[in-house]
Amino acid sequence: MSKIALTPNASGTGTFTLASPNSNTNRTITLPDVAGELLTNVSSLASGKLTGALPAISGAALTGIVTGREYATAVATTSGTAFDFTGIPAGVNQVTVYFVGVGCSGGSGSFVQLGTGAGFTTSGYQSMIFKTPSTNSFATTGFSILSGANAVNGRMTLIRNTASGYIWTNTLAVGTTNGSFSVFGAGQVNIGADLTQLRLKSDTANLGSFSNGTANISWSY
Repeated sequence: MSKIALTPNASGTGTFTLASPNSNTNRTITLPDVAGELLTNVSSLASGKLTGALPAISGAALTGIVTGREYATAVATTSGTAFDFTGIPAGVNQVTVYFVGVGCSGGSGSFVQLGTGAGFTTSGYQSMIFKTPSTNSFATTGFSILSGANAVNGRMTLIRNTASGYIWTNTLAVGTTNGSFSVFGAGQVNIGADLTQLRLKSDTANLGSFSNGTANISWSY
């Protein structure tokens, strides 16, 4: 017959007690025929050790679950010179900015600035846009959207290059609401920390302000 041996540790001073519960029912605990350590309510278990089909569980108590693309609250860009989208969670690596009929008065354009917990980055951008059929412009204070007063529909996609710290690249594709031209753009900027906020800003240097449309952002990890 197999035997059960209890082996104390000569270096320890603690007493380990096997305690039975208050029960009137006989129970049998069968030890597995393998070597290893017993698990308790404070033990960790590698996910690779789980086998077989898991039972259905409630997710009500789960936290930190990424559900996919998340959206901010859309803003009406019918007046004012800047709109800030705050509360972007740390660890976000992709942001999309949506423009629905967004335009500015005074012949000015608009652009996007990225921000961290320390504030908005207002310089160091390398932003080029091309307005069909043949107009180019370059900006360093933000990612340009357009250089005129025309209202546009479309989006700007911002992606963090995780292999290079906090460098964000952008691609822009918008068209005017009156169908007169399209604008395409690209660029990059290093913001030095996690992105936590984004600003949609009119070109106040040219006395411009927003006059129509709505804008929103979404993010993912």
